[in-house]
Amino acid sequence: MKLCLFTSLNTNVGDDFIREGILNLLKKADISFEYTIINKHDPESLFDFEGKNKVKDSDFTILCGTPVFWSINGSTSYNCDWIDWFYKDHIFSGNDNLIILAAGSCHSLDCKIEQLCSKDLELKDFTEKIAKKAKFISTRDFVCRDLLNYYDIPNKLLFCTALNCIEGMQGSSLVAKYISVTFMEMFGHFADFQMFAIKFREILNEIRNHGPIKFICHDQKELHFALQNKQSNDIIFHSENYKHYYNVFEDVILHISCRVHGSILASSASVPNINIITDTRGYSCDRLSTYSFDPNIHSFYDLKIMIERILNNREILMENLTFLKNYNEEEYIKIFNQYFLKFSSEGE
Repeated sequence: MKLCLFTSLNTNVGDDFIREGILNLLKKADISFEYTIINKHDPESLFDFEGKNKVKDSDFTILCGTPVFWSINGSTSYNCDWIDWFYKDHIFSGNDNLIILAAGSCHSLDCKIEQLCSKDLELKDFTEKIAKKAKFISTRDFVCRDLLNYYDIPNKLLFCTALNCIEGMQGSSLVAKYISVTFMEMFGHFADFQMFAIKFREILNEIRNHGPIKFICHDQKELHFALQNKQSNDIIFHSENYKHYYNVFEDVILHISCRVHGSILASSASVPNINIITDTRGYSCDRLSTYSFDPNIHSFYDLKIMIERILNNREILMENLTFLKNYNEEEYIKIFNQYFLKFSSEGE
């Protein structure tokens, strides 16, 4: 069976975690497959080294997570850079062999599904067109689920596949001493937090009351940010190779992250975490993150309480994350086996 994975490469390690989780789950399901990758930021990656069209040469095209259905601050599903060369030219007009896994939303936290779906007709058109081509859709947050339900589009709400990209448990050894952080300026991609500098210093000061900091940086901007704020007992981690992040939590007590897939990666390592939420992508961390921290609502005192409660209950929280990870694996294996067995029988 040939699969074509639509994702990103060397751009956002979160996308790598999602894709690798999918591949791990397929292997766990004992599915026999080969795959190619289309980089959504590179139209030329649509073709392999022999010039073959990867979509047309595959049995299935898999959308690997990311906010598939979004509309926030002018950035939308229907005006993204790949809307023409990928969606319009190959998905909307192609075969009904699309599988969407770990689809998420990205809207403001105060969005109302009924208003969004009734007013944004272009989002409705995009959603219905892509759904017609999809054999199966899994969603990773309740806003995305509710959006699809509003249009009567079948979907199954599970955790993001990035939860299954790391094998085993980390942070349980005696060397675990750091509170790790993944911070973005303004706390998020689309956030415009006017009191960011003050709030950020308050958060760092509170974290340092509980131990030294390990800055886990997903890109160069975050690395620069960490270098500006590092103190003598702190350490910094950054790599251009996404696989190097798989062992990053071995010396971490708990993780605090502005990035959804910073939190989910910590959850994959069974490390308790706090997700700093600024839009509906953060709902992907429901039940995975011990707490959600909204910088518009919560104070450094709230953070203090969150950290203390995690530190006092680490072992049971780690066990719970392992349970949820195993649950996600079992559910995806059921889906893959059921679906691909049916595909195999149809092809006989």
